[in-house]
Amino acid sequence: MEWGASPWDLHRRGLQDARRHDERVREALRRDLPRLITEEALITRRGDRPIRIPVRYLDLFRFRYADEEAARGVGHGPGQEGDVLAREERPGPQPGDLPGDRPGREVYEAEFTVDEVAALMMEDLELPWLEPAAAGPVPSPAGRVRDVQRRGPWSNLDRRRTLYRHMRRRAARGDAVPLSFHDDDLRFRVWAPDHRRAAQAAVYLLMDRSGSMSTERRYIAKAFFFWLVTFLRRRYTHVDVVFIAHDTEAYVVPEEQFFAFSSSGGTCSSSAYLAALEHIHRRHPPEGWNNYAFHFTDGENFPGDNEKAVEAARRLLQVTRMVGCGEIVYDSWHQFQAGKEPVVTRRSSLFRALDELDHPRLILCTIGSRSDVQRAMRELLSVQGGRGER
Repeated sequence: MEWGASPWDLHRRGLQDARRHDERVREALRRDLPRLITEEALITRRGDRPIRIPVRYLDLFRFRYADEEAARGVGHGPGQEGDVLAREERPGPQPGDLPGDRPGREVYEAEFTVDEVAALMMEDLELPWLEPAAAGPVPSPAGRVRDVQRRGPWSNLDRRRTLYRHMRRRAARGDAVPLSFHDDDLRFRVWAPDHRRAAQAAVYLLMDRSGSMSTERRYIAKAFFFWLVTFLRRRYTHVDVVFIAHDTEAYVVPEEQFFAFSSSGGTCSSSAYLAALEHIHRRHPPEGWNNYAFHFTDGENFPGDNEKAVEAARRLLQVTRMVGCGEIVYDSWHQFQAGKEPVVTRRSSLFRALDELDHPRLILCTIGSRSDVQRAMRELLSVQGGRGER
């Protein structure tokens, strides 16, 4: 068959199948996001190198021909309404299974970058109650075209306008075919800084590093903060991120040290709130900044500090757009005994006291396992919640 005699779609079939396969891989990634975003390969990666994530093999739909013994009648054959033609294979062990008598599922490793995973995870998230800065205009790095002139540097040559002027000059002479350009045809763009009011935000990340924060609880907190920092730096241009770690005392620390802390000491959450308050008044006054505070802890606060922490949280709400608090209730012994995810309904004495504030911009959430990190992100950064008082 000659090339021109076959349908054009036939020659694009390979490209279409490849694109469809890539889309199905992304759908599988989107369905498995709650587990994948807490993979250590993502959290502990170095640089911008892609990471490999295991994805179950994706079968393509195909016709299956029944054998003679299983023939029940399909299409125009015999059969009754409601007859079961096939059953979907259920994952995991089934009643009556013997050890090692069932085949496994095909799994392959797909490469993804953090940007690709972040785009799927954060496609509908943003900082709630974000408003333009009141402290004056912020220069935009792109700028804008202020004027077009006949002289200027070659790097600012406006090719479209130059070609248009050239064609007009040739058409006026009765010859619209472009030939050699004249100096009168040249047009150059003149750029000017684009000063506009932009939303400036300062986000305070407060993490409990006390002795009650076990390895898994600490990992859950770090995973949440890792994706929060990734979201902020990919979505917003003018954002300052401040890292505060605390036990009985709070410290403003560099990012590398924040994610490398181990657990020790007691817990006084008020120290973190007061440290954030002092830093806000000194560096990010609320008149010109959208301030946010996110605090993650296991809630096991020193009982005598609860009242002080609530008062500090009340003062913090007066200078911030929102305060989000996450209570990590992961209990490895409960999981070992029950063999399943814990029921995330327990509230510590600290969170019960914070809940009594009943402030519309104090958002409390509870995390019971790694798979709850994405849900916590949506509870604290939902677009719908940020459009009004919750």
